[in-house]
Amino acid sequence: CELIGQERVKRVVDHLRGHGGFGGRAWWINGKSGQGKSTIAWLIAREIADDLSIMEITGCKLSVDFLSDVQRTRYQYGSLFGKGRTGRVVIVNEAHGISARCMQVLLDVLEDVPEHMAWIFTTTMDGQLSLIDNIDCKPFLSRCTKLELTSQGLAKAFAERAQAIAAAEGLDGKPMAAYVRLVNDCNGNMRDALSRIEALEMLA
Repeated sequence: CELIGQERVKRVVDHLRGHGGFGGRAWWINGKSGQGKSTIAWLIAREIADDLSIMEITGCKLSVDFLSDVQRTRYQYGSLFGKGRTGRVVIVNEAHGISARCMQVLLDVLEDVPEHMAWIFTTTMDGQLSLIDNIDCKPFLSRCTKLELTSQGLAKAFAERAQAIAAAEGLDGKPMAAYVRLVNDCNGNMRDALSRIEALEMLA
């Protein structure tokens, strides 16, 4: 996983790494599509757990039964202070799809997150606004460490990374200015830009 740009978020993550670590808390990550939410989620998760102990689920599929099961088994994992990454992480993508009922249950779940566990919620900016409009989620959000991605100053960094990837794949045939235009055409969505590169758009 490689996070491009997002220097403020990197500083927050580095600070928390040295002050209490990543476990024992919930994270709320929001930003536009293709700007690094999943990358950040997995970077955090892999500091706590190995891939087999990281579960991904979408907000609309989150259920009370699932939450109850996780809560019941939350202490069946080793301590972060033992050897290796022996924790457990649940990543909830498209968190704006969480139901009001699950949101209420999560209030209790997030009151007691063991040090070897973390919850990570990701959504777009529009998704967050939709959630706030439909559910009183302020008590829930107050229990989360918030990371908000920015779209400011990303075009050049994304363009440079896109060109490097294109060159490595033998798909680079245009100057940097063309990559900047590509990133802007994709509204800063790196996934979209890479898809267009794979479609040979950047060959001369």
